[in-house]
Amino acid sequence: MWKKSLEDNSLVPVIDDDQLRDNPRWSRDGQRLLYERQNVRTQEDLLVLWTAESGDEKPLCDATNIAGGFDWLPDDRSFLVSETDPHTNRAEIWQIPANATPNTGGGGRKLISDPARDLWHPNVSPDGRWIAFAAARDSPTALDSTVYVAPVSGGGRWTKITDGKQWADKPRWSPDGKIIYFVSRRAGFFNVWGIDFDRVRGTAVGEAFPVTGLDSPRVGMPQHLPSVDVSLDRNRLVLTIEEVSGNLWVLDNLTP
Repeated sequence: MWKKSLEDNSLVPVIDDDQLRDNPRWSRDGQRLLYERQNVRTQEDLLVLWTAESGDEKPLCDATNIAGGFDWLPDDRSFLVSETDPHTNRAEIWQIPANATPNTGGGGRKLISDPARDLWHPNVSPDGRWIAFAAARDSPTALDSTVYVAPVSGGGRWTKITDGKQWADKPRWSPDGKIIYFVSRRAGFFNVWGIDFDRVRGTAVGEAFPVTGLDSPRVGMPQHLPSVDVSLDRNRLVLTIEEVSGNLWVLDNLTP
């Protein structure tokens, strides 16, 4: 796992060993990293906290059932995870304290669940009032995904943010909380879209608008969405992009 500076382009390793690490998330103060760590020999899968001050890793809880993304709450004392219930096999959104330990099993509490849908990629608004997440349902013809918003307490009704006609995934808040960005495939290509958000009423405002214009089969977001991540600040968007190339070969002298 590496850390790259967007100011001077320096690139340094955070951790360098033979274990696998995935889905890193900075705390709001930028001093801690939350991520999954898998031991390639024992296959042990843990949610781990790394601190910049010590450079050490602290195992928090088992990550075997982590389903799709997590995010810090604004106070940096706890975080949200998407975790699969082994009994229903549905992904739910849980809140876990940052001081959890493997011995306590995480010590979290369930915030949002649905018996008919998987809930992925929870993302907390900057003011700490709302959770944006993707809810995926098995339809008769395909798997569809829609972005919703719910109160951060987990109670209350869900508010639909995207129209449900196109796959929508990986919601992310703008730093001021006025826009929700998400990944959607329209016209055959995945792109980042945005929609204005009323922070008081907790509803979408107007229609979604395109943010990126990736329309080439050679340069764009990977079609395998679990490989894609989106991050942003006030004036920059960081996005997973792949460049695809191919060659056509002619084989001569094929006769025996």
